[in-house]
Amino acid sequence: MPKDLRSYIAQVTSAAPNELARVAREVDPDLELTGVLRKLQEQNEYPAVMFEKVRGTEMPVIANVLASRKRLAIALETTEAGLTREYARRQHSPIAPVEATDAPVKEAVSIGDEVDLQKLPNIVHCGGDGGPYISSGVSIIRDPDTGIHNAGTYRLQIKGKNRLGIYPGVYSHMYHVQRKYEQKGEGAPVAIAVGHHPAVYLAGQYRGPLEVDELDIAGGLLGEALRTVPCETIDLSAPADAEIVIEGRILANVREHEGPFGEYTWYMGPAVNCQVIEVTAVTHRGTPSTRTSSAPIPSTT
Repeated sequence: MPKDLRSYIAQVTSAAPNELARVAREVDPDLELTGVLRKLQEQNEYPAVMFEKVRGTEMPVIANVLASRKRLAIALETTEAGLTREYARRQHSPIAPVEATDAPVKEAVSIGDEVDLQKLPNIVHCGGDGGPYISSGVSIIRDPDTGIHNAGTYRLQIKGKNRLGIYPGVYSHMYHVQRKYEQKGEGAPVAIAVGHHPAVYLAGQYRGPLEVDELDIAGGLLGEALRTVPCETIDLSAPADAEIVIEGRILANVREHEGPFGEYTWYMGPAVNCQVIEVTAVTHRGTPSTRTSSAPIPSTT
């Protein structure tokens, strides 16, 4: 069985059940969901929290997935004492991705006019935020000159049914690659994976040369090749075992107001004029309206 968010939740449930809390009652995605996390934080408690019912969507949400060394050690199949060493070993042992023969993330497909980002959990994280955000999407882009993939976690403001603001910052590899497309007058294909094994998120935090393919780093951290599948509407591949994949293009020479956003530093990140993604498809696991165990599980920080 390939490693994914579901296999990881099962690992945590088995190895450290007190590391996962569940909220069965409905929560409002506008500040209440993150309010629960803040209350736990005030008690110095950082469990992963599964919100089973989120108002306005049929999808449950899991939060705080990466918020403890113990859970990260479980993800990398090591001990807390050995976590740093194992992380370094895996990061320096890349494994190239493989194309999957099956793709759970394609169980439901919306293309073009069918796309509606407002069916996803539209979470307002902090008072003063510019709107709802996807805070845990791993954005994947491919260098048009080298074919090397870059992956990173950037703030993504939901601006409409098929429009996202993305703020990669001028320091990031994402910005550098997107500018290559923009200088040719082209939109940059991008795939955003929401909900996957923690190793995929850690790969998105890799700090190394632009010439290193971060999908290879994801495989090294997973300890097995990342399974990928071609996207529906863009020339790019995305993780086959993600809960949700959002496909689109970062529009060339288009900037829109985005933010502010309460960042991990506990300060408000400023409002900026930043890049815009026109979303062309959303694929996901399960059928949200059934509310079965196969419903996709978005994650959030």
